[in-house]
Amino acid sequence: MEFIRTKAMSSLKPGRYPIKLSPSFVIDSYWPGFTSSTVWSFNPQVDPNSPPLILSQCSLAGVTTTVDFKTLTLAQIQSSQQEKPFTVSIGGCGDQTAAEVINQYGNFSFSSATILADGSLGNESCADCATGVAIEVLKQDGAKVDLNRLYKLSQGQFAINGETVTHFFRARLKATPSTLSSGAIKSVLVVVLTQE
Repeated sequence: MEFIRTKAMSSLKPGRYPIKLSPSFVIDSYWPGFTSSTVWSFNPQVDPNSPPLILSQCSLAGVTTTVDFKTLTLAQIQSSQQEKPFTVSIGGCGDQTAAEVINQYGNFSFSSATILADGSLGNESCADCATGVAIEVLKQDGAKVDLNRLYKLSQGQFAINGETVTHFFRARLKATPSTLSSGAIKSVLVVVLTQE
């Protein structure tokens, strides 16, 4: 099944909107049949700590990104200098203003069965998989990205081109305290676009 957008999702422009109720949204009620009843009111409230509504039609562009380290020696892995660049793009925003809004207030969250406590990505366990190796995700400037935490888009390294935002990362192999052995390096990291 494929869903196709046929019209705008909202008449509001892309942006950040506080969630609040109109002051006129008050209900006065009386006991039926009693002219002397005292009025009581129902005044719904919105939690002041509720996050704002981010209105955007942006989505992650592209289904998968493969980072291929090719063939390496154990010594190369132990050096912790094996890095490969990759990008994650957000597109379909409609225009540059909408792209800027999602980049200002959006986040990436990460999910994988192999995320380690230190925020790096462990290798899968399989018959032909390498052991003693993990993958660190870095910003373009070399700062480590903790995969256990939200990644604030506005604090990353990115480029905005029209309706598309491209974030730049590097994947770096590192040895772990486990015994290093040769084999395949396989891991899957799911990136989710969220709002604050």
